[in-house]
Amino acid sequence: MNTKNNLRYRQNEAKIQSCFISLLDTTDIDHITVRMICEMTGIHRSTFYAHFEDIYDLLHKTESAMNASLYTEISAFMKEKNFFHNPAFYLCFLTFMKKHRTFYHACLQKRNSFPIAEGFERLFKEVIKPSCLQNGISNEEEMLYYFTFYQAGITMIYKRWIDGGCKEPAESIAKLIVRCIIFNPCTKSNTIS
Repeated sequence: MNTKNNLRYRQNEAKIQSCFISLLDTTDIDHITVRMICEMTGIHRSTFYAHFEDIYDLLHKTESAMNASLYTEISAFMKEKNFFHNPAFYLCFLTFMKKHRTFYHACLQKRNSFPIAEGFERLFKEVIKPSCLQNGISNEEEMLYYFTFYQAGITMIYKRWIDGGCKEPAESIAKLIVRCIIFNPCTKSNTIS
């Protein structure tokens, strides 16, 4: 019996996700169908729907699984103070994303938030908020706009690098991200009136 989380269930889910990632290499996500995946994996539609609501749920859950693997790799850095100023932290992201470039290329095309949320509360507390306070910005709502700016900026750097085929050395991009973070846009002349 194929009950949730037994071996067969997990094998089918892995097979679906693997097929999906391989399809992303040749097919735009908007053209991937449940039928294509079922035909390629030899499973029934009911099996697909036992795991995922639709293709975008498959994308989301595959991203969550990828992010869990990525989080394992970056978690050691997150124990350090000021880890957001360490290029090696971003190099970890970039190396992982390059290894799974096909997936991240598709994923970042539909991006509307940062790909991994863990640790970004610390970015707010350790980088954005102190920088804002130092520059006379005490309104938490305004600080959240700066926070959004940083998150979107880092995400778009990743997207540009992935879209460009990861041509620049990952080490250079990691250093660029740190320079962007250290650059302080939170100046008194830039505050919202």
